[in-house]
Amino acid sequence: MKLFRSKDKIDDASIEETLPSRRRQKSQGGQFRVGYTIAGESRQKRQAELERSKAHKKKSRKNRVAVAAAVLFLVILGGAIATISIRVANEREAALMAEIQESLTPTVDIIDQNANTEISSRVTEFVARLEADAKEYNLEVERVVLPYQKAREVDVYLVNHAEYYKMTIDRSSAVQAEDMAHMSAYLYERGISCEYVDLRVKGKAYYK
Repeated sequence: MKLFRSKDKIDDASIEETLPSRRRQKSQGGQFRVGYTIAGESRQKRQAELERSKAHKKKSRKNRVAVAAAVLFLVILGGAIATISIRVANEREAALMAEIQESLTPTVDIIDQNANTEISSRVTEFVARLEADAKEYNLEVERVVLPYQKAREVDVYLVNHAEYYKMTIDRSSAVQAEDMAHMSAYLYERGISCEYVDLRVKGKAYYK
């Protein structure tokens, strides 16, 4: 290395000769490379961190969009399933109501001796249930008569039976059908012939 004293004249050539030697020494020491500075290294680090941050934000944005799309899809799917479920439930309810209505429609004639009145739904439902209840005891209803000025009474006529049975719509059709079956068997076993059997009072039966 060429040294200069303070009194010596330093020219440009000497400086140029000295600087490359120092740069080479730094490079050989492993601390710096030629043309590389601490400031440059810091800028590269910041640039790399900035790029990583941008990439992370971009990835996070994509994830949020994907999650939002998935949530929207689930909401739409849930709404569609709910709509279909409600429609199916309504259809089932309508079918059940139609079936109930059909089962509550009597198939036998109802003769109303009160010609100026309309047969109530309560009476028709009672007769329809009575038909079904009587079949459980192998009894078949032929017709039902609504006596004159007796709103709650129904007179039930059976197939192949001479007697008829007085009933009331205030009592269960199933209970009265059971009473009718018991009285029918009682009369048949004893060979009793009568005009009618009155079943309107609970726990009692009268025949005439």
